[in-house]
Amino acid sequence: MCTEENNFISLLVSIVAVTVAMGSAFFAHRGNRIAKEALLISKRQENDRILPLTSYLMESRLKVLPGSRARIYFFLASLTNPSDSGRAITSVELKLTCNIDEDKKIIFRLAHNPDLCTQVGINISNVIHVPRKIDNNDAILGWLLFFFDAPELGYVEISTYEIIFCDARNNEVVLTPVIIREVVREEPSEK
Repeated sequence: MCTEENNFISLLVSIVAVTVAMGSAFFAHRGNRIAKEALLISKRQENDRILPLTSYLMESRLKVLPGSRARIYFFLASLTNPSDSGRAITSVELKLTCNIDEDKKIIFRLAHNPDLCTQVGINISNVIHVPRKIDNNDAILGWLLFFFDAPELGYVEISTYEIIFCDARNNEVVLTPVIIREVVREEPSEK
């Protein structure tokens, strides 16, 4: 009888052990599935937080410096950060595509120079300085200044203008000016 009780007890312990092992395997599988779903949700939320910057061009001007072919380009632009996390603009460039011949083009990438207005005596306030932080759901507005001079090329026809904003994650936002107005006189006329 003792052997039958021992066999029964060992069978009962085996059944309980198998049941506990199956229960823990079920809960481990369920936990793994929940963890995968949570990871997918968090990745989706992170992608939603990093929306691309939106840009808007309000005004574009050109000033040809007297006695040379050097040009200063001015752009009044705004950048909006619609995402839930802050961003930083690390560089701003003006990309000029110039036609040399019918089949030859040269591309210039000019860096934004915020000190240009004081160097040539132009009175502009609210110039954007980079690097520049843009908080979440915020916008910045200001002038961008670029200097272009290529006397060795002579007269070049500029076919396209693009302003390229680059953020800290190396994402680029491209803004294409449509019309650039030449500045003839900076000072308002006296009445």
